Amino acid sequence: MRSGELEEVQRSLGERKFTQSVSILATEQAFEEALRLQLRRLAAPESLQAEEREEQSNQSEVSTEEIQTEQEKEPAAEEETEPESEA
Repeated sequence: MRSGELEEVQRSLGERKFTQSVSILATEQAFEEALRLQLRRLAAPESLQAEEREEQSNQSEVSTEEIQTEQEKEPAAEEETEPESEA
């Protein structure tokens, strides 16, 4: 659908029917994707293993970046909360 068509369809169907239609379409797409994935697992499991390894490496890169970002934030937070020297 084009962006202008979306608003037109929403007006013509009404809010409730439009929401139901979008939900049904999303459910169908998720089901079809899961079905295709399962068929690929049955037909060529080795192709999925390569993709899973690639996906895991991408996730570990993101996790490493998140950890580094958190570590950069932590020292600044500790410096602010350090008690003043006791006299």
